[in-house]
Formats: sequence, C-alpha cells, structure tokens
Amino acid sequence: MNINAIKIACRMITCGAVRWLVTLGLALSLAATAQAEEQGVTKDEIVLGGVFALSGPVSLVTNPYGQAIDAYFKRVNDEGGINGRKIKWIVEDDAYKPAQSLAAAKKLIERDNVFFIFGQMGASMIGAVSPYVDRAGVPAFGATAAPDPQREHVFSFMAPYPDLMYIATKYLLQEVGAKRIAFLYQNDDFGELGRVGVMRAMNEAGVELAADIGYERGTSDFSTYALKIRDSQADTVISMGVPWLSVAANGTFSRPASPKIRAPAMS
Repeated sequence: MNINAIKIACRMITCGAVRWLVTLGLALSLAATAQAEEQGVTKDEIVLGGVFALSGPVSLVTNPYGQAIDAYFKRVNDEGGINGRKIKWIVEDDAYKPAQSLAAAKKLIERDNVFFIFGQMGASMIGAVSPYVDRAGVPAFGATAAPDPQREHVFSFMAPYPDLMYIATKYLLQEVGAKRIAFLYQNDDFGELGRVGVMRAMNEAGVELAADIGYERGTSDFSTYALKIRDSQADTVISMGVPWLSVAANGTFSRPASPKIRAPAMS
C-alpha cells in the first residue's frame, strides 16, 4: 500500500478520509488476489461498487470521502493498477436512506457485477445492506461500525457503536464530572446503538438520564429540543448524530449557562 498516496489525498481533501483510505488499502489487498473468472474481475479490470450519500442531509460529510477514494483509485490506476488490472469504481447515491442503500447494493451486484462494495456509510444503511450482501457472498467494506450481528462478508474499520458510546459516557461521568446528562440522538438504528452504550455506563454508575430526546434523520432546527434540555437542567449533552447535525445542535447550546454538548460518536 502506498502510504504517500494517502497523505497526499488527506492534505488535498480531508484528514477524516484517512480511515476510509486505510480500509481501502486492506480491501485492495483482496483485489490483488482476485482471479479473472470471479465476478467483477477480468484480465484488464476490477469492478468495485460504492454506496453512500451523494445527496441529502449528510452529503456535506460523505462527498469528501468519495472524492478521497476516487483520488486514490486514480493514483493506483496511474501507477499500473492492481497486478495490471485497472480499477473501475461505480458509485450509487443512497441519500442516507436505508431503502435506497439496499436498492443500490442490488443494482451494483446484480447488474454491474461488482467484485465487492466499498464506501458504505451509516449504521442504518449498513444494517439494511448487510443481510443481502451476505447472502450474495459479495464483500462489503464500510467506514462506520459493522452491524450487529456480525456478518461473514461485511467488514468495518471501527469498534461497535455501543462500545464507543459506553467508553465515552463512562469518561464523561468519571473524568469530566458530568452530573446530569441529556442524550440527544438520531431516532433510528444508529441512535439506538448509541443508547445501548450510554445506558450501560449510566446503569453502572447508578444514575439516570436528565433528558432522553430523539430527532428524525435530517433535522436541522434544534430549538425545540434545546428548550427540553434546558428544562431538564442537564449540565452535559451527549449527541449521537451525523457531524453537521451535531454542529447545528452545538450552536443551539452556545449561549452562556447552556449545557456543554459532547459528540463522542458520529455516523
């Protein structure tokens, strides 16, 4: 794996893309052993698929990742490809919607005959795709935590969200000294995975949440939720949501005497 290519792509696009690029290097090591008779592999080409949000509320986050991956593939191709085979990467937009993720995966596997899928993002999206790709026997590499239960053909570069949120919440309780925690979360599978870890730490400490507030995917106005959290007298907010939504929520709590918002895990 050419680590210099990763460093260049990181400087040009986004340092957050490094996690994907490292995972990509591991995935391409699989492609290097591909045989010409396998799906998506010819003597001249390896066809890969990608499913993530090119549009919708999280495209601000996911588009840079896609650009970084594309830049790396181009560099690999310019240097001769993988054992002489050039990479063809076909990307499908799921707009951060699970149903569209599944439809896109089916299209890539059944019509485009990809060797594997790379670039999946979002807990709910990976959860929707995982049973299908596992039955199809086509590997899928995601940038976010792998689904539970684990699947034979689904891979991830992150620890499970319940574990991440457990560690983060325990740290806030024990090291930061949080006394009254509000949990603000995306109301879907992603948020529920976070809840498992948050509640495990809270239960161990023998404390209850000051507020338990879910919002729908794509929400941008957090004023109503801010009022609920204010009324709860929380001193700390744990946010389980996509980055720009957590930033929007953080802006809501930027006024003096407002609780501090923590975003230890995002998707």
